[in-house]
Amino acid sequence: KAILPICRELRADQPSDAQVTEREEEAVWGLLGQIFYIAIRKYVYGIPVPDNPVPAIVDHVRRFTRGYVAEAPQRPVLEAPASAHAGSRLGA
Repeated sequence: KAILPICRELRADQPSDAQVTEREEEAVWGLLGQIFYIAIRKYVYGIPVPDNPVPAIVDHVRRFTRGYVAEAPQRPVLEAPASAHAGSRLGA
């Protein structure tokens, strides 16, 4: 339920009323996955994580938003051409 509101918030400075794209949703899922994986490492794999994960999470969010803003002018054309998936399971 958080994905679409985050995507819309990332577009807050844009005049566009276009639909959120699948690629935008996947980008946000990727960010959330990075954050969630800190807990996976600790509770599932028993791998040490920082005592205070907040700085790492802040770093993930900063890198994400900087990259997202850098790509924002290209947002409407982010879809890869069909030929990029030719011969792969993704192109099927």
